[in-house]
Amino acid sequence: TRAEADHETAVQDNAQMTELVEELLTLARSDNRSPKALLRERLDLSELVEEAVRQGLTALALTDHDTTQGLAEFTAAAEGRLEAIRGVEVSTLYHGKIQHIHALFLPPEQDAALLAYMEEGNKRDREIERFVVDWINRKGYSVDYDTLMKDAPGSYVIPMTLHLRDCGYASETMEARLLLRKLVAETRAFRPPICRPDAVETVRFIRSLGAVPVWAHPFVT
Repeated sequence: TRAEADHETAVQDNAQMTELVEELLTLARSDNRSPKALLRERLDLSELVEEAVRQGLTALALTDHDTTQGLAEFTAAAEGRLEAIRGVEVSTLYHGKIQHIHALFLPPEQDAALLAYMEEGNKRDREIERFVVDWINRKGYSVDYDTLMKDAPGSYVIPMTLHLRDCGYASETMEARLLLRKLVAETRAFRPPICRPDAVETVRFIRSLGAVPVWAHPFVT
């Protein structure tokens, strides 16, 4: 039936995505700069655009999590080279679980409105991160949140993972990531709750901005 065929296509697409992720992880473990440099180095958007052009792409989207940072630089780098699709990957809640929704073709004049919409959730995320770091310090680790985040705006996951590894709490990046996951899980029952907008409400809001809502990685979350 059509439904069975669509399901089979989705399964195949998901398998291809998984294979691609595994290839990227293999690269990250084998590259001479990795994993530290691949995770820590700032993405050069002009190089990203250059590679997209080299691959024959005529359009490219940039969607970072819950921020418009980098969009102006991205648009400037793509000018005259390819179509730059401005976007943001908005974190939302759907039946109590985090779901990410892309806001694609975001008009520049709507950046401030979207940032204001995400502000409360971003603020709560920083509160949760500080809470978790305080718990980790109580467990005998040494971490300063402000120093950790000085050159890494956004989530603390990558800088925290690298810090645990670089300080000798783990011998390699994957081990450090698993250690961080374990420590974070220990706080789940008593840390501040996540505060993110409703997914359906967010779809409506994105449309009101003149942008296009698209469910991010639909067969992963």
